[in-house]
Amino acid sequence: MATGYTSEQLNQLWREMEDHIPPIPTRADKRDAPTVTALTAAGTEFGVLFNFGFDSDRSRMMFFNCCAAKELAGALNSAARTYKWNKQKLGPLPSGRLAFPGPDDLGPAIPVTSLSTDSTAKGVSVNFYMPDFRGSAVTMFVLFPPQAAWQVVATVVSAANSALWWTPDLELIPANVVH
Repeated sequence: MATGYTSEQLNQLWREMEDHIPPIPTRADKRDAPTVTALTAAGTEFGVLFNFGFDSDRSRMMFFNCCAAKELAGALNSAARTYKWNKQKLGPLPSGRLAFPGPDDLGPAIPVTSLSTDSTAKGVSVNFYMPDFRGSAVTMFVLFPPQAAWQVVATVVSAANSALWWTPDLELIPANVVH
């Protein structure tokens, strides 16, 4: 298998990501950002569909194409290494009341195509760029505490390995490449 994208489509996804990098979260953004307290997810050859539950009892179904998912996992993994979260015994977050994403959720999910991050020992603040949220482009700040960050990394790696998105060097594989 490979990603569900051709080489040309992957290049376009990377350009989209680079062209719309949102501002790095500020101290005020971090203070006001909702915190991920629960999550469920499903991976496909196109990316990962996350259902994030927040401390406000709200949830958001968000779709990360394989490029955005790889970048998110990379940033969260970097923080995990820096702050030694990978040395802690971090179990999975509860799924709680959150539904597990299915194929019917892909259409209404909010697409995330770019992001910026800032981390501290308490977690990673992420500013997501969503090009089509209720008809317009917006950004959304979210805080991932260590447990949530680590689970997102594990989920993306699992999805990528299952669908064979990447090479051993973590280069994404276009759909038109025969192994």
